[in-house]
Amino acid sequence: MTAYEQAVEAGQGGAYLRREGLYSSLMSEWRKLRNAGVLETNKPAAKKVGKLTAEQAELPG
Repeated sequence: MTAYEQAVEAGQGGAYLRREGLYSSLMSEWRKLRNAGVLETNKPAAKKVGKLTAEQAELPG
């Protein structure tokens, strides 16, 4: 995600997505989950990630 965000800042977000074969909707969903606190960056994936709480689901993404 960091590489994508850097590409967006440089005006190259669309080119990055095409090059990596990704969809913007995937990045939007990832950002929503990250901002809701469901995803923790730079940590081992040792714990399970469950459903969003009602409060997390309502956060704008």
